Amino acid sequence: MNRIEIPKGNGKTRVIWVPTAWEKAVSRIIQAELEERYAPHACVHGFVKGRSPVSNAAAHIGDWRFTLSMDIEAFFDNVRVDTAGKHLDISVQEIAERSVRIFRRSFSAPEENFEFPGGRAVQGLPCSPIIANLAMDEADTRILNLRNRSRFGWDFTYTRYADDLTFSYNHPNVGNRLLENVQRIIAEYGFRINPNKTHIQTADVSRRHITGIAVGKDGIYIPRALKRRLRAASHQAKNGMKPKTFARFEGNPYAQLDHLRGLKEWANLKEPKIESINLIPDPRIRSFTQPSNTPRSRPAMPVFNRVISA
Repeated sequence: MNRIEIPKGNGKTRVIWVPTAWEKAVSRIIQAELEERYAPHACVHGFVKGRSPVSNAAAHIGDWRFTLSMDIEAFFDNVRVDTAGKHLDISVQEIAERSVRIFRRSFSAPEENFEFPGGRAVQGLPCSPIIANLAMDEADTRILNLRNRSRFGWDFTYTRYADDLTFSYNHPNVGNRLLENVQRIIAEYGFRINPNKTHIQTADVSRRHITGIAVGKDGIYIPRALKRRLRAASHQAKNGMKPKTFARFEGNPYAQLDHLRGLKEWANLKEPKIESINLIPDPRIRSFTQPSNTPRSRPAMPVFNRVISA
């Protein structure tokens, strides 16, 4: 497995591990078995079939006054394989060892063991995303159960897309309590909230932005920045690009068209299919159907949104 570093926009680098063909094949066997054993929370929208950044943002549709966004620092680098999925009847490492044996019986494979670099579910392995969700499973349960705290309860909607945690609520005190308690819960599982990426948005000022999508009380919308990028890309495709802009695509007009098609597809804000979402209440959450107790009215939401944010 080779280690490479990719530059990020902030001047830092992102570490990506490139597995060999057989390591990737074994990793996919691990992924398939974990998918059969693991049922993600309704609040989890990253790396889950039928869910996406669109469903993550749509879960926050409503007359919420505030949205609190948090980011887990170096998420994948801190996902320990030996502690992920402790509630399963078999450990992730045991599944990995069994997957190697399955692969060797089925194909001519090298006589070597499959190893997670440093015992972490690093970026680059196909099975890492689901292992990361498993590592956050108990933390998600405890965060959702915060709605049972105090005599009046905490009314909020919580979703997680990979390392992005998002909360929508109405009372400012709820945000203060979430900031304190969520950081404490996350730390108990070996993670840390990045203070530089913790933001509170107020609906009275403008539409809230969640996973790159504008969210209002009645629906989701294309952000203005995306509209401008889409107009610029359409104009460039029609009239040609300046040399400096063209250099971004390494002089490849097909790459420019792929970029335009990608922007158009993202601008559609397609929602996941209803049948692909788990509609069964999660028994791990004691307050799965807890009603709102705030005086502010909330508009009717799409069926899938009520299920996700219940």
